[in-house]
Amino acid sequence: MHEAVSGVLWLLGLAAALTASEMLVRAVSSLGHHHGLSGTHLGILVALGADGPEVTSALIATFGGSQAIGLGVVTGSNIYNLAGLLGLAAIVASGLGTNRLQLLIDGGANVVLTLVLLVLLQLPAMHLPLSITLLGLFAVYVVVASLPRERLAEAFPESWRPRLSTHEEPSPLRHAALIAAAAVAVIVAGSELLVRTSITLRPMLHVSPPVVSDFALPVATSLPNTWAAVSLARKRMATAAVAATFNSNSINIALGVGIPGLVVALHASHAARTLDAGWLLGMTLVALALLATRRNLTAREGWLLVALYGVFAVLRLTIFA
Repeated sequence: MHEAVSGVLWLLGLAAALTASEMLVRAVSSLGHHHGLSGTHLGILVALGADGPEVTSALIATFGGSQAIGLGVVTGSNIYNLAGLLGLAAIVASGLGTNRLQLLIDGGANVVLTLVLLVLLQLPAMHLPLSITLLGLFAVYVVVASLPRERLAEAFPESWRPRLSTHEEPSPLRHAALIAAAAVAVIVAGSELLVRTSITLRPMLHVSPPVVSDFALPVATSLPNTWAAVSLARKRMATAAVAATFNSNSINIALGVGIPGLVVALHASHAARTLDAGWLLGMTLVALALLATRRNLTAREGWLLVALYGVFAVLRLTIFA
């Protein structure tokens, strides 16, 4: 009976988080229309709003003494995001287009933060300076990303410049802002319910801890972001979908690891230091390379990212279990 109740609550949390994600995309689209924001800026706003569950779960787990779960949520979510957000969005939309300036700023920042994360996992004794570095780099990125893309693009050729990617009809500004705030609150609450019921169901379903820390929780907390990215792609807001993916991963690293790293040394398992960290960096570089080739991620390349995540899951649950 208790197992059935937990299962129902899990489904309720999922439904709430996904519904709120759709509301967030619509509200942010309207806000972007009013303020003339580019698709990149819309992706940043969506990532900030939908990333609460992942960051919150990582912080709660790490400060609660479960460092393996906290780190697993961050690395697991980031690897999944490249397949679930970027890959799946490309499949649904039959391709995702982007621009060079976005790849340089959003993708470049994500690669740098991922590299610092790898060093931090290898050198836990250096957690304080490396965490300060993570937060400092992220702060610099936020400042740069906040600048009007037109100003940034002045130093680059015309082909590098982004275009406005909103196609939603505008709604009253105050109404859209209230909807966005309410959607974020529901996303966090629904995802928190997902996390708690996932932990409760683990022993009932006889699921091993690595499955929960590296897959169940990362995927569950990333579902709102997945829905948001796919929704953006379906609305032909490809640039925003790409930006949401890389910004989500950057936020996870900076806040989910950088903040607790200021206080505690983050000791990762052998699998986390080797397979998880290496696969995250490699898959990030593959995604950027595919996007940079033609500034477009095709549906076939989206399936490639999904397949890479599948290979990671097999290796993580067998050889590196």
